[in-house]
Amino acid sequence: MLKPFYKVRSRREWVIEFSKAFKYHIMAQKFGYELIKELKISVCPYCNQEDITSIFENDARYRPAFDHFYPKSKFPFLATTLSNLIPAGERCNERYKASVSTLGYANPYEKSIDYQNPFFKFNIANPNFYDKNLELKDVEVELIIRDESIKKNSKLFKLETIYNEDKFKNEFLKVKKKYNFIKECGDKFLDLVHLNENDHEEIDLHFGINIKASPRNENLQVLKVDSLNMIAKSKIKLNE
Repeated sequence: MLKPFYKVRSRREWVIEFSKAFKYHIMAQKFGYELIKELKISVCPYCNQEDITSIFENDARYRPAFDHFYPKSKFPFLATTLSNLIPAGERCNERYKASVSTLGYANPYEKSIDYQNPFFKFNIANPNFYDKNLELKDVEVELIIRDESIKKNSKLFKLETIYNEDKFKNEFLKVKKKYNFIKECGDKFLDLVHLNENDHEEIDLHFGINIKASPRNENLQVLKVDSLNMIAKSKIKLNE
């Protein structure tokens, strides 16, 4: 009669031995590029900021690493499960998440932020919001998150800290400057300050925001659209 595995060796030894049956590195080498191509994703789904564009040419092949949403060190039986493989940026994958056990967190394949409501809120210290001299120090970015699992993701990936960097707050100011310019152009352009999702060509032309693009492929897409909605007092929604 066979003895239970826990009497044969420690649990840690069993996990190490068990993981050998799920050879992730072989699967990644053979099918990694095909999976990335099928997913059609070029922006880190954890932060919507890091570029993870893949290159499929033979002499320049490159793809982002797959994050194991449930770390293979803790869940070896999920090492080759497709729903557990998330293309992700180096910062989110290797620096912030690493081997964190993500039970209770939001898997991007199963849950994303609510694109029908604002995710970013911009708190302005300067009482004259449309002042041309509004500076980066006058802007604070706050995240509006209702879902508990996405809140855990936000904390893990330091999203509020990242988006309060000057580089990203400046995206808000760039939208504001363009909006102010349009307002100053007079009646001819007045319709452009009353926007909706049907004005996608005008929005792209005058604000450089392609609202038809998916956050899967457009860096800072959610930040830009939320910026425009706050500044123009519009209610543009992403089609995602």
